[in-house]
Amino acid sequence: MMDLVSALFSIFMFPGFLFLFICALAVHWVDRWVIARMQGRVGPPWFQPLADFIKLMAKEDVLPVGANERACALLPMVSLAAVLTAALYVPIGGHVATAFEGDLIVVLFLLSLPALAYFLAGWLSAS
Repeated sequence: MMDLVSALFSIFMFPGFLFLFICALAVHWVDRWVIARMQGRVGPPWFQPLADFIKLMAKEDVLPVGANERACALLPMVSLAAVLTAALYVPIGGHVATAFEGDLIVVLFLLSLPALAYFLAGWLSAS
């Protein structure tokens, strides 16, 4: 239990993650507030995005009967890994971490993997 607490503490103390988390909640609230005002409604309270996040984290995974549990858990991870790997080819400060002659083809392949992974996850869900 202490390992989990120390891991969560180190994640939230990482300066970039907490800043991005707070900014994402704030931008999400502003977006919902502006849309509500455009529709003539009052809009959500300021803590609504945080309440939505807590509710989302408390939800349980539901798998249909006959679904392949391992594949339904692994394929979204494959999708995220492909997108994060494709992000390695984005130039930052004029320097690309991993550049070679066929990198555009590799990036296109990596960015097509999430669509295939989600298709397979839906197919294997037996739903």
